[in-house]
Amino acid sequence: MVQLSTSPTLDSTPPKHSVKGVGRLEGREEPGDGPNTQQLCLEVSTVYDGYESYIEDGLICLKHKVRNLEKKKLKLEDYKKRMSRGETLNRDQGPGLPNWNDSSQMGSPDQEGVFTMLDSGLGDSMSVSTLEVPLTPHSHSEHANLIPMQLYPLSQPMRVAFTASRTANFAPGNLDQPIVFDQLHSNQGDMYDAHIGRFTCPVNGTYVFIFHILKLAINVPLYINLMRNEEVMVSAYANDGAPDHETASNHAILPLFQGDQVWLRLHRGAIYGSTWKYSTFSGFLLYQD
Repeated sequence: MVQLSTSPTLDSTPPKHSVKGVGRLEGREEPGDGPNTQQLCLEVSTVYDGYESYIEDGLICLKHKVRNLEKKKLKLEDYKKRMSRGETLNRDQGPGLPNWNDSSQMGSPDQEGVFTMLDSGLGDSMSVSTLEVPLTPHSHSEHANLIPMQLYPLSQPMRVAFTASRTANFAPGNLDQPIVFDQLHSNQGDMYDAHIGRFTCPVNGTYVFIFHILKLAINVPLYINLMRNEEVMVSAYANDGAPDHETASNHAILPLFQGDQVWLRLHRGAIYGSTWKYSTFSGFLLYQD
């Protein structure tokens, strides 16, 4: 009789502790083995992700720095143009002051980890602090190596706003005369010139302008134009067919470029002026481009 040997069978049951991507089928640690593979993969992934976020933070800081330098360059060029036209700058804009000195953008890093950096705003400043972070991200060791990292806060927006009023009657008798408002109530940024009645745009952006003009009590209709350079943007009209006081008002949200001028023009009629300030002109920067 011939005895047949039993054929070997394959065990199709997957290992209970199998680890994907590991050479051996079982995840059991043999004597003398190193750290668990899953733990190693997790640590490597965590460290890589941590450094990726640090690189992103560094790029953001560099972008803010470049943006601030570009703003500062535009502002200095504007100051030079204004000086060449014979204009008198205020004490925060004159040469020889910190705004004109590139090296004054930040103080010495030896000042106990905190120093001052000038912002793109007119004379505004902000503090920049330093923070020590672990050399290895997510490290909880008390003796982990630390590297200093500077934290740059977002720059403050430029402050530009004005309100002016007229305290005297204005009846020129000629068409298309600029309206000069003789009393300033606010002029942040010093961009409204009360001598010529014009606002000069300091930076590219979107601006808001509002005006209210009280008509002189004569039998002539009142026409007011809001001008951007020499172009009519919006207009206002007041007339009821009788010699009486009426108000002409309007507003506009305008995209402007640096150097554009916005002003009010009296196309026809006459304006009533008073110390009660019925006739006003206001504007402000909504947001900078």
